[in-house]
Amino acid sequence: MKVDAAGAGLDEGRLGRIGAHLRSRYLDPGKIAGAQMAIVRGGTVGYFESFGLQDRERSVPVGDDAIWRLYSMTKPITGVAMMTLYEQGHFQLDDAVDRWIPEWKNMTVAEPDGEVAPEWCRPTGRRRSATSCRTPRASGTARAIKTS
Repeated sequence: MKVDAAGAGLDEGRLGRIGAHLRSRYLDPGKIAGAQMAIVRGGTVGYFESFGLQDRERSVPVGDDAIWRLYSMTKPITGVAMMTLYEQGHFQLDDAVDRWIPEWKNMTVAEPDGEVAPEWCRPTGRRRSATSCRTPRASGTARAIKTS
């Protein structure tokens, strides 16, 4: 991977402090086993570095091609991406999600008693998922289902 701090408009000397910080505050005290840091600006990679161990038990260092399991980090990452697009004016928080996911246009919910009912609200950027919209009589256990 080509790294060009100056091409990204970043100061290479200041970027070097990132590695020292991660090592002294997180890797050396054992708070984390390993990490990767990438800073991209304007489509140019200005900084990239791999730190520590990918597999602590086997002492395998983090490779530049490491694949990371994100687990529950997808929601905050998606949230940051959404708010970045919002700040750039690509959508409004009250826009219906079915503008980008047409399959959500006529979403229904399955009630606890097995009855299928239409939603009473459309999911939007503010209400990020179909599960945040319920029918008026839902007890909180209703779940969104796809209509045919």
